[in-house]
Amino acid sequence: MIGDLERAAFYFMHDALTFLTEADAQNPGWDHKNMHAWMKLECEKAARNELYPRSFKKIKVSEGAKAILLPSVPDSNEIEP
Repeated sequence: MIGDLERAAFYFMHDALTFLTEADAQNPGWDHKNMHAWMKLECEKAARNELYPRSFKKIKVSEGAKAILLPSVPDSNEIEP
């Protein structure tokens, strides 16, 4: 389950970067700029295979693979603390 959550989080992060521009990251508030920089760094690490083993494959995942994974990831109401 943790692996599925990590992959889903990465897919959301990567997809967000696809749509965000540098101008979006400069919105008022430090959190936008810092979050954008962190997401870029994580995706760059994945592309260099430095995030975790075979992380470079996450950059090139198909929409079909995402569509299969995401419904299987539990929401916060389904995870016990």
